[in-house]
Amino acid sequence: MKSRLLILLVLLVMAVPVLAQQEAPAFVVTTAELNIRSLPSTSGARLQTAPVNTTLQVIGRNGDGSWLQVAYKGVVGWVSSVYVAANGDISLLPVTDGSDPNVPANIGQSSAPDGTIVANGTLVIFSSGTSVNVRQQPDFNSVLLGTVDPGVRVVVTQVDSSRSWGRIDFNGQVGWVELYAVTVLGDIRTVAVAGQPGSGTNLPVPGGPPSLEQRAVVDRAQAHLAKYLPAVNELVFVLSLGADADPFVACGPEIPFMKSYVPARRDYELVPELLELVRDMNAAIRQLNRARAAWILGCGPDKTLVDATRFAPWLATAQEGLADLQDVQTRLAELSAK
Repeated sequence: MKSRLLILLVLLVMAVPVLAQQEAPAFVVTTAELNIRSLPSTSGARLQTAPVNTTLQVIGRNGDGSWLQVAYKGVVGWVSSVYVAANGDISLLPVTDGSDPNVPANIGQSSAPDGTIVANGTLVIFSSGTSVNVRQQPDFNSVLLGTVDPGVRVVVTQVDSSRSWGRIDFNGQVGWVELYAVTVLGDIRTVAVAGQPGSGTNLPVPGGPPSLEQRAVVDRAQAHLAKYLPAVNELVFVLSLGADADPFVACGPEIPFMKSYVPARRDYELVPELLELVRDMNAAIRQLNRARAAWILGCGPDKTLVDATRFAPWLATAQEGLADLQDVQTRLAELSAK
């Protein structure tokens, strides 16, 4: 009798479902084309761009979990947690934005996808396409010292405060390279920031006020961006409505196509900072046009009904593009106010 009870108890225990214990995700998958940034903010420099459905290794998160620290193509950077799918509990990830003193920022040397080992406190950079400009200071206005040929690998020993420029030794001189223009290998968190205590490098003093001609260059860029902001907001609004609607909804008004901005060559000579701003503006416009094209295509031939389940990735792409465009708008306003 006792043996039968024992067998019955064992069977009952085996029949009870075991609740799976949540774990921190080791990887996430992008749900939209996503920028890898140097800081947990849209103001951080773009280090890489990961296509939709890209698997990223997760290292940690910021304090509220709105940004995740990831590794991609040899770069350690930050992505918005809104645009990734995680197979696990993000809140269980360590806080690695520096707000938690119990988590060390320095995680040892890192290995790039091609097997390159990058020492702590440095980055290895190279260009696989064209030559890269080397400037005397981390500024497009600064003196051009020369160029680094495609494929040549150089070591970055410091970064500027925005983590968008890297300091290198160039023909016996100190030079600066824009990190967005090159492939970056290594963990940017471990690299010293120039101008901060202990870095041993001073950053340049800003120059004088811009001329009227320079202000006109910035005004033209601002006017082009302002022309399309209403259409961008309308696109995000329509997609937001669709994402929250019943399975089938009306497509809404058609959003106009947004053209890239093409300044005159002299504009770049007058305002060298314009190069990066126009590049970022046009990248955001291309991203928004992709969301617009997917939305129009998904509406079908009659342009009246669309499957609402398709809205989420379009909305995510449009929101990311809008955030980047607003970032460019802020930077243009700061440039105009100088």
